Order: sequence, then C-alpha cells, then structure tokens
Amino acid sequence: MAEHLRLQLRDAAKTLVTGLVTTGANAFAGRPESRPLQESELPGLLVYTNEEESEFASGQRPTRRKVRNCQLMVHGFAQATADLDKTLDTIAKEVEAALEADPTLGALAKDLYHTNTAKESDPEAKQPTGEIVLTFTCEYHTREGIPDAALA
Repeated sequence: MAEHLRLQLRDAAKTLVTGLVTTGANAFAGRPESRPLQESELPGLLVYTNEEESEFASGQRPTRRKVRNCQLMVHGFAQATADLDKTLDTIAKEVEAALEADPTLGALAKDLYHTNTAKESDPEAKQPTGEIVLTFTCEYHTREGIPDAALA
C-alpha cells in the first residue's frame, strides 16, 4: 500500500521547493516543533500539512468520491540580518513561484493555491531568526476507503 495521499502531496511540494535560489537544498519535511532547523540549514524551509476538511461529492458506499482540502504549509526560516524582511519576502516569492508552477503537484492534486502568509520571529533562538509561514490550500480527490490513490 502506498503512503497516504496527503504525505505524497507534502513530498511532491518539498521536491518543488528544493533548490530555490535563497534556500538551496535546505528544504525538509516536518513541523518546526519536531524538526527544528540547525544554524547550518538557514535559510531553510520546512514543508508539512496541517488541517484538512473533506466531503463526499458523489457515488454510493463503498466507492464514494471524497473531495479533500488540506492546508499545505511551507515554513521559511532565515537568520536575522539588517534586511530580514527582504530575505523572508524573497523566500516567499520563490516558494509561491515554484508551487504555483505545478498546481497539481505532479497530477496528485486537483488544485493548489496560496491562501495566507504570516511573518513570525523567535527571539529565544541562539541566533535570532525570522520566519515566514505560507499556507496553501490543496484540493485532492480520493475514493472512500482508499486514501492513498488520487482520482482524476
């Protein structure tokens, strides 16, 4: 059995944001609390999924089509510099361009679109860091009971 489609979507997004000009190879799967970035990995990105809503669109049990909308999060980190906001906004620009260039994430999703951006900071970090969190809504379809396969 393949991984849950949500995990496949996260991994596809991580691949798309790996190798960006500002963050380079520093793109990782995981949440900030479970996969903190090391100083040598800055600037860097963490990619993860958050909340998901679903509803049935058609069909009868046991093969109903499930329409799912999950939050795909891309969390960017950079060390504090004189122009930290510029660095964070550049990271956001590069992430948006990379993900919006393939809004189906390799035909796994129906659509992907940017819905929110928030800037944060971590004054308690060893080296002060700035953070930018980009939220994308990812719509994808599965069959009831088959959460690992995308429907066209």
